[in-house]
Amino acid sequence: MIPNTIDYLRRNAIALAALGCALLALAGGTYAAVSLPRGSVGPQQLNHKLIGGYVRAWASVNANLGVMLGSSGGARVLSRPPAGPLRIAWPGKFPRSQRACTAVATASGEPAAPLIAFYEGRGRVMIATDGAFPSGINVAVLC
Repeated sequence: MIPNTIDYLRRNAIALAALGCALLALAGGTYAAVSLPRGSVGPQQLNHKLIGGYVRAWASVNANLGVMLGSSGGARVLSRPPAGPLRIAWPGKFPRSQRACTAVATASGEPAAPLIAFYEGRGRVMIATDGAFPSGINVAVLC
């Protein structure tokens, strides 16, 4: 009986260590959820160096002409105003899920109506606005 147990432990040592670490992490999360007061964890407690993303792609576009002024990795304009919202796509491996990344768009130069950027998945971004499109738009995809 004892030799079989020792043999089992020897063959599955890494799996048992991983199981122990997982249970320890689960116990720590449960303790934090039960013992911390409501609202005690906020932006000041979350270190931006540990939690966050990175700029996966960027582009600078003249929205009125549909001309790419500069970009990372060969971005192209799929559609442009006034036919509809501005759509930009980057080639390469991007997450398929819309939840994996987010898009940020800003107007460059003149003041304009707020821009709404939406990551559609697979390296595609849609940019819309309530008013007129500004001539210059800067877009970043953060993953």
